[in-house]
Amino acid sequence: MIAVIVINYRQVAMTLECLAALYAHAGTPFHLFLIDNAADSASLHALHRFTALRDNVTLISNEANVGFAQACNQALDQVWADPRFTAVALLNNDTLIEPDWLARMARCLAPDQGLAMVAGRMMDYHRPDQIDSLGIVFYKTGIASNRKELAEPLLGPCGGAALYDLGLLDHLRRTTGYVFDPDFFCYAEDTDLALRARALGDGGAIAHEAGLRH
Repeated sequence: MIAVIVINYRQVAMTLECLAALYAHAGTPFHLFLIDNAADSASLHALHRFTALRDNVTLISNEANVGFAQACNQALDQVWADPRFTAVALLNNDTLIEPDWLARMARCLAPDQGLAMVAGRMMDYHRPDQIDSLGIVFYKTGIASNRKELAEPLLGPCGGAALYDLGLLDHLRRTTGYVFDPDFFCYAEDTDLALRARALGDGGAIAHEAGLRH
């Protein structure tokens, strides 16, 4: 079973559009962990109404905005307690997935072959013929950036569309004390995780057929 983490921060209409696509096009069973940061009455009402209609979703409401990294860690605290889960997907709330997105991501995950992280193909939301990100590339200058070409070396997935083997995340947690470093709040946490995963000997893959708009 795959745990899917989606975080809302005062963009409930956009989040619900993302979730509608997820439930229509995932292509494989999943359980949704939906975190509402700085939850207000409008988002609480809308998201509670959404979750009440589904039995494969856990809603976590935070009074303050704890950031992307810490919200993911909150969801993972519950993932660890459920032996059904073998992988964790991250999906930005400002994305729309294509059919079978999650299933196609999962087919590229092969931790026994050292491929414990999978990047999706992210296209520009308004210009769907333009690449937004094919994961993260780490240049020899020490700068990390969105990967725009398949020929560029893949460091790891962009946190906006990522799939991780749960064994890798547990290894990171036991080795460094956390999965996502909360000090990064909402940027570069995916690069930091990918660098630590590489240091442990795990690599990544690109699921080029797993498309979405961002």
